[in-house]
Amino acid sequence: MTNEENVTATRETEEEVPVVEAYRMDSKLPSAGVILRDSWTIFKSRFWTFAAISFVPFLLPGIIAFAIGMYSGYSGLEDEAILAAFVDTLGWTILILIGLAAFVVTLVLLVLSQPAMLFAARGHLEKMTVRQAYAEARKHVASFLWVSLLSGLAIMSSMLLLVIPGIIVAVFVVVAPLVVLFEEEKGINALFKSREYVRGNFWKVLSYGLVTVLISAIIGLVISIPKMLGLDPVTDLLDFLRTFLLDGFWFAYAYVIYRYLKASKPSLGFVTPGKNQKRVAVGLITFAILVILSGIVAAAIGFSMAEEREAIENEQSPSTFELPVGTASSSTLSF
Repeated sequence: MTNEENVTATRETEEEVPVVEAYRMDSKLPSAGVILRDSWTIFKSRFWTFAAISFVPFLLPGIIAFAIGMYSGYSGLEDEAILAAFVDTLGWTILILIGLAAFVVTLVLLVLSQPAMLFAARGHLEKMTVRQAYAEARKHVASFLWVSLLSGLAIMSSMLLLVIPGIIVAVFVVVAPLVVLFEEEKGINALFKSREYVRGNFWKVLSYGLVTVLISAIIGLVISIPKMLGLDPVTDLLDFLRTFLLDGFWFAYAYVIYRYLKASKPSLGFVTPGKNQKRVAVGLITFAILVILSGIVAAAIGFSMAEEREAIENEQSPSTFELPVGTASSSTLSF
């Protein structure tokens, strides 16, 4: 191979593995320290993009809260008076519709922000904009939600059986949502392809997860210190900054793990699970759904029985009775 061909091959490899420092294309996964380093590199290069993607879902609620605050300051009315003024002006129906529309828009943007973060991490060399990241997320959001739901149900059902199986399943399906976004696999196939990526690398991937738990615990402890000292506003501010400024790092971390797993098995193509494997996966998911439905029914029955018991007790116990006090006069004591 000539030097020119070597350069071309190198460029193609760097395009396939778009990281500031190209990944090593071998079968050995790096340490958690290397994953953190590469994640930090991506995070620094796309900091403002990550922050903007995190901020977008809260833009509409922020505008509404700001408008209400300005109106309150201008009119001098209290919260209840402001609500009454809006009801008099718009009516309950219009006000509820506006609130519902704002809630739906915020919820949709919150859902879209997760795949958008991952696309921003993947497109860090191309400097993908916030609009482009959300546009890519919109194309894949249905499949992303579906495989995330399947992953959650599989993990939950395994956790209900025993904790250890739940942890094992969680590790094996950890990159399933990224497989959906960046490859052509969907649904249960994405779960099994994630398992194939992790197969042979289980302890390494588990160590990556333990690092996130440790770092999150340390950050949570630091944030809680001002609250222990009675400085609740400082804790609220730090928690706000953690949400808007550090979320991007964890999405970059997930993307880097996925890229290393993919680079470790470049020949891995489409994964089609066998019938027995599909039956096991469908069984776990069905079991989780049945447990959730049973819990909802049990909660509804318990709530209904509690209401009936409270109603019976109220009927059986009188609220007031008269007790004569003294010989010359009587007073009514209420209980």
